[in-house]
Amino acid sequence: MPDPVIPSRDSEHLSITPPSLDFGIMSRGKSGRKELFLDSDSPLRIRSDRRWIRVRPSEVSAFPARVEVNLHSGSLKEGQRHEGHVLLSLGTREIQLPVAVLLSPERPYLWPIVIGILFTLFSFIPLAGVLGFFWLLWAFFIVPKSQRGLYKIFLIISSLAATFSAIIFLLFRLVFR
Repeated sequence: MPDPVIPSRDSEHLSITPPSLDFGIMSRGKSGRKELFLDSDSPLRIRSDRRWIRVRPSEVSAFPARVEVNLHSGSLKEGQRHEGHVLLSLGTREIQLPVAVLLSPERPYLWPIVIGILFTLFSFIPLAGVLGFFWLLWAFFIVPKSQRGLYKIFLIISSLAATFSAIIFLLFRLVFR
């Protein structure tokens, strides 16, 4: 694909390679880096319209120039496509260069689910039931919000089982003194 040349009324020349930046699929918390190659007759100011896109350097006056575009995905929502722009200011004009990234969907945490099932099953033993309930309560706030529905079920079953086992334990203590 040839370099895009953006004509202007003042016969200013601007060549941008590549014409857009696509970071593809990325996991949350990861960073990506791409480069832009610019050629112009006039100095350029460069910035982005999103906090998760960082551009360096912010001004270019010697051409051809290389500009580094960094993407930080820590604040972006998983499972969605995010778009922003690198903004190139050439005199009074502003040119928008599209930047896109697709964040991969979150993966389920399996270890809390397995341990949650075990503690829920052991809830009929008095001490394990109480400890299991508090462990499930703690884990409820550790797992992503999208997976908390299963933990609500674990907490309900565990709390009922722990209460039931505590009542049975107290009845045995009263009967078999």
